[in-house]
Amino acid sequence: MWANQRFPPLRAGLRVKIQGFLHPTEKFAGYPRWLNQEFEAKLNLRQRAQERENQNRYPEHPLHPQAYQALHGGYWAGVLEMEDAGWNGVRLETRAPLLDLRVLRFLLRLPPVPWCVNKELSRRVMVNKLPYDVVRRPKTPLAADPLQNCSRPPGWLARFSDVDRSCIERFVNWEKWCETLPGPKGSLSWRCLRPISLLNWLEAVENRMGIK
Repeated sequence: MWANQRFPPLRAGLRVKIQGFLHPTEKFAGYPRWLNQEFEAKLNLRQRAQERENQNRYPEHPLHPQAYQALHGGYWAGVLEMEDAGWNGVRLETRAPLLDLRVLRFLLRLPPVPWCVNKELSRRVMVNKLPYDVVRRPKTPLAADPLQNCSRPPGWLARFSDVDRSCIERFVNWEKWCETLPGPKGSLSWRCLRPISLLNWLEAVENRMGIK
């Protein structure tokens, strides 16, 4: 209270609960709506997605369950593997100092209050290293997502409506998928762009097997 001139958060999830009450999230938010219905029903994908979502809600860490869960997922393993010289063929050895196990153990042991409130840890570390006005500058959100601004020119989206999608139609409803691209983060979401990778892979398999 002395340092920030305000009460610390109660850590009871009240703000999230109020936001969820005022703006309830859809049950299947984030689920791809562009899947082929027969393919979706055959593999029972909606139920499997819901079961996976419920599994992710159980915290395994007493202080930072979301961070712990993110670190134990497959995302960072995939990122580090793609940066390996044996995978990308580039003579460059990368480093990820913030993923050092010693750093992670330290951060996961930090009490959320006060160290994770209002970037307190970063501000303390930067004292006498950055100007005072910078260290005490309040958190200010960006006016807009810079990646979205870069993707607004729609010329590159038009070509997807004319591709030969005969090999992918049993998995993806292509018309519905194209409708998601101009939406917020549609063209930036890796989940939404996965059909392109699938289409390229299926076409490569057909060309290799001589399928017409």
